[in-house]
Amino acid sequence: MNELKKIGGGLQKLPKDKNDFSMGAFFKAEVIPTWDFIVGVSEILDQVETDFCTGFATSAASSVQEGVTLNPFWSFAKSKELSGDIEAWGQNLRTACKVHQKTGAPDYDREYSLEKRDAAFLRDIKNYPEDFLNKALVHKKQAYFEADFFKSTYDSIAAALWKFKDEKRVVITGALWRSHWTFAEGGIIPGFGDKDGFGHAFVFVGQKYIKDKPYLVAQLSNGEDIGDKGFFYFSKFVVDREFTFGNYIFADMPPQWQKSEIIQQSQWYRASFYGKIWHITKRFFFLA
Repeated sequence: MNELKKIGGGLQKLPKDKNDFSMGAFFKAEVIPTWDFIVGVSEILDQVETDFCTGFATSAASSVQEGVTLNPFWSFAKSKELSGDIEAWGQNLRTACKVHQKTGAPDYDREYSLEKRDAAFLRDIKNYPEDFLNKALVHKKQAYFEADFFKSTYDSIAAALWKFKDEKRVVITGALWRSHWTFAEGGIIPGFGDKDGFGHAFVFVGQKYIKDKPYLVAQLSNGEDIGDKGFFYFSKFVVDREFTFGNYIFADMPPQWQKSEIIQQSQWYRASFYGKIWHITKRFFFLA
C-alpha cells in the first residue's frame, strides 16, 4: 500500500431541513441484524484527489440497484448545477441525493471521466452531451429517506440495510475522514486517533463481525489500494459518534401517500415529546 496516497473528499456539512422524509415514520424496522451480510457492491472507482465524493457515493448506491456502473462525474456536475455553486468545494448529501430523485444518472462513459478529462471540465454540466439527461432518467429514483429508525445511528443503518437487502438498497453516508483511517490495518477503523480530517461521502453496504464485534462495511471511491481492497469497517462506537453528515437510502414512496403528508408525518416522527405537544397545540388553535 502506498502510504503517500492522498484521497479526495468533498462532503459538506448538512444543513437541517424539516422536509426530509423519515424512514422510521413509514417503514417498520423488524430486525436489527446480528450476523454478517452484504446487500451488494458496485464497481470500485477512484475519484483521485477531486472533491466529487458525493457524486461517487450516490451513483454507487444507484449502481448497486441498477446492476450497472453509473457516471459519478455527471452526477456531481448535476448537483453543482442544482445548488448553483460550481466553483465551491464539494457538496452535501441531500443535494447529491436530489439529483438521482430528479434526474437519475447515466451509465459510466470513460470519455467523460478522469481517464479523459480534468476535474475542472467534469464539474460543469454544460460540458456533457445533452442526451446524457435522457440516459440518466432511465435510472431515476422515486425518493430518498433518512435512515432514522432508532436513536443509535449504527442500529438505524444496519436495520435499514437488512430491511431493504432484497431491493439492493445501500445507505449513502459520510463522516469527517481522519487521516489515519486511510491506513487502518485491514480497513478496521480504530475508535480513537486524529481529530482533524475532511468530509468524505461513501456507502454502507452490509455488516461484518470481526472478533465477535459488529462493524458496518463501507465501500469507498478511492480505489482498491487502501483499506481492505477499497472497503473499510466501522464499529458501533465510531458510527454513533462520527456519522453526522446524513444517512440516506433510495426507496420508493409509500403507497397512497402524498408528499405533503409524508413531510408532516416525518416531522411528527422526529419531534421530541415537547415538540409533539407544540404540534398539537398549534393544530388545536389553528382549527379553533
